[in-house]
Amino acid sequence: AVVSTQRTESSGINAEYGGPEVCGGNGEVRCGACSCDQGWSGEVCDCPEGSESNFDLCKRPGSEQICSSNGKCQCGNCACNGANYGKYCQCNNDNCRCGENGVCTCPDDADGLRCECKRGWTGEFCDCTTDKSKCMFSGKECNGEGTCECGVCKCKENSGYSGRFCHICPYCDKCEDFLPCVKCLVGYVKEDGTKVEGRLLDDCPECYDRARSVEQTTLRAEEIDTRVCTHSVEDCDYIYFYKDDEDAKDSSRTILYVNQEPDCGPISVIWIIVGLILAIVLLGIIIICCWKCITMYKDKKEYNRFMEDMKKTKYSHTTSPLYNSPITKVENPIARKM
Repeated sequence: AVVSTQRTESSGINAEYGGPEVCGGNGEVRCGACSCDQGWSGEVCDCPEGSESNFDLCKRPGSEQICSSNGKCQCGNCACNGANYGKYCQCNNDNCRCGENGVCTCPDDADGLRCECKRGWTGEFCDCTTDKSKCMFSGKECNGEGTCECGVCKCKENSGYSGRFCHICPYCDKCEDFLPCVKCLVGYVKEDGTKVEGRLLDDCPECYDRARSVEQTTLRAEEIDTRVCTHSVEDCDYIYFYKDDEDAKDSSRTILYVNQEPDCGPISVIWIIVGLILAIVLLGIIIICCWKCITMYKDKKEYNRFMEDMKKTKYSHTTSPLYNSPITKVENPIARKM
């Protein structure tokens, strides 16, 4: 038999009361130490021959540390110190950072603790939520201009958008986004020329789908220091503009301002000239008609007076003393003698 000469203080072997079972059944106690049978070694004869010094089995893949410097290699297995545990003594619950959103685990291939996250959470320490409800703006994730990561919007690079919901873009034109709301409020003209009258704010769901609030304003375009949008109805323009409310807590943060007093602008010079010409022609026709009516009235009046005078005359044209007959009678003297 191969005799192990290790001392027994560290293994707790009692030479007086020790027996074969103390040496793992693979040896016997001699002089306070285990004398191992052939094929076994170690302080208590628990290691197969040749494995006692196989430290490679106690090294985590990719590491040169034996038992992660937190234990002792025995027969190719790590005996961990204190609160350390794991195949290579690489884990310690004192370093668990998973919080309430996960559970610490100790995989053999890990260099330490790993978090197994609960449903709805992800990330190295289970501190990243998968809930995207706080990233929604106008029904879109991050306004369609970014992605939601851990409940926070990350805007696309070089898109020009910024803000909590990637909704702020000083150089972007969003007039078309709010046009349906403005059309509902002030009306519009269809393609066939039919005019649709505006409605009350409560009857315009198009507004609340796009803006946090809608307010009326009396400001003119030249008084507004921001992007001004216009909507034309016939010959009049309605102006509107929008601003982002950074203090709002909900996802729809844009405030839409609409001026419901249209700016119909100056009348075209051409139409003024056409109007004047038509007015002059119409006035001339009226004057001519009036003159004709007056003339006819006077002529009729004179004619009636003439007829009245004719009825009152005392002589006819045959009895008037001043009347001379146009007929002249001449007698032929020769004819008379015959």
